[in-house]
Parts: sequence; structure tokens; C-alpha cells
Amino acid sequence: MARRPRISVARLRELLDYNPQTGEIFWKVSPNYGIPAGAPAGSWNSAGYLQIQISSKIYYGHIIAVALVKGEWPAGIVDHHDRNTSNNIYENLIDTDKGANARNRVSRNSTGFKGVMRNGKRFTGQIVVDKKYKYLGTFDTAADAARAYDTYVVATFGEGRFPTNESMGHFQ
Repeated sequence: MARRPRISVARLRELLDYNPQTGEIFWKVSPNYGIPAGAPAGSWNSAGYLQIQISSKIYYGHIIAVALVKGEWPAGIVDHHDRNTSNNIYENLIDTDKGANARNRVSRNSTGFKGVMRNGKRFTGQIVVDKKYKYLGTFDTAADAARAYDTYVVATFGEGRFPTNESMGHFQ
């Protein structure tokens, strides 16, 4: 079964108003009986994402926000820089690729550190860049491997672009 095409950005602009400073999206026109023009658009799902239904199709608020500002649908994945899915302020939204989106995730592995995995009694630091694993070394402690990961991330992508173990408070 073929997927229905997305609504045009021009049509989005007729229906919705977005405030980039607050991240709020409002209806310009009433979408149906009981929801007046000017009302907040959509509802929040269990994962914290704003979902807006237009013509029986669900759209995510953060993707609509980028489309309304840029005038075109995002080319990649729209990520929340602060990892807060309900924060749709434009400065917090990044049109990125799958790899960058993965680097912005919080680690849930058994070592407690991002970019670190156990290797026998030692720990390996690694990161995926351009769909390839980048080996960062093998270390006696998970903390040393995590510091190697952090150093690589900051040197390669810049300070503050992606979360590091230090910025997530793993060294306290």
C-alpha cells in the first residue's frame, strides 16, 4: 500500500501558527467543531511528543515547527538538542541525520557511560561516525574510556554539540 503524500508547507501555513520563541503551535482556523481558531494544536503522546492530526494523518509538532520556519519539510531527522521531547523552541530543534541523532541519545548500557563497552576486564571506548565504528582505545577503567569518548566528541564535533559523559554528570 502506497503512503499518502505529506501536506504541503503552504497548506500548513494556512492552518497553523508557530511561535519559535515558545515552541507553541496554534490553529489559525478551526480544525473541527469544538476546537476554535487560536486554540493550541494537537496533544501530547506518552513519549512527550506533540502530535497534530491534519486530514486524518498524524504529524509531530517538532517536525511541523521546522517546516514552518524553513518553508520546506526537513531533509533528515529533527532532533531535540536538549533531549526534552516537549521542548519545541526552534533553537532547540536540529535537522540532522541518523548518526547525529544517535550521538545525542543518553547511554543506557551497563557501564553507565556513553561510548563505553566492557571488553573482558577492561573497557573499550568507541563511537559510530559515518556508519563506521571508530575505535578510541582500550582502558583499565570505564571512566578512562568515557574520557576518551568525550575528548573525541568535543574535538570532532565541537563543545556542546552532542552530550558528553561529563556534561551528563557521569563523573560526579
